[in-house]
Amino acid sequence: MKNKDKVFEKNEILKGLQIEALSSDGSGIAKPEGYPVFIKDSLPGDIVTAK
Repeated sequence: MKNKDKVFEKNEILKGLQIEALSSDGSGIAKPEGYPVFIKDSLPGDIVTAK
């Protein structure tokens, strides 16, 4: 089953993500388009670019 409603492409560069919270393993969580993205070595309030 293919998902035709993809929001992000694989390996897409996401710029200007704001870290909103921390996960249980310490990764930062940003929510572009409402989808959680986990980013290592970041803290709430950081603005990052991720791949």
